[in-house]
Amino acid sequence: MEAPGRRAAPERVRLEVDGSAGPWFHLRRVAACELAGLARRAGLGLVHAWVAGGRWFARLDAPPNRPPGGRAGP
Repeated sequence: MEAPGRRAAPERVRLEVDGSAGPWFHLRRVAACELAGLARRAGLGLVHAWVAGGRWFARLDAPPNRPPGGRAGP
């Protein structure tokens, strides 16, 4: 996540665990001011956002009635 009002260019990244690398995928960091709307459209809620060491972080959570891997119920 980026500071409010700041946009980062999309980038290609991959995760590495114990020396084994996964496939490359596209990642775009979002500005803090965009996060709540993006989370809502994904069926998530913004629980908390904070800054630590000059970096932005957020905790998102699914509603309790949302089935695993699915969208929230009616």
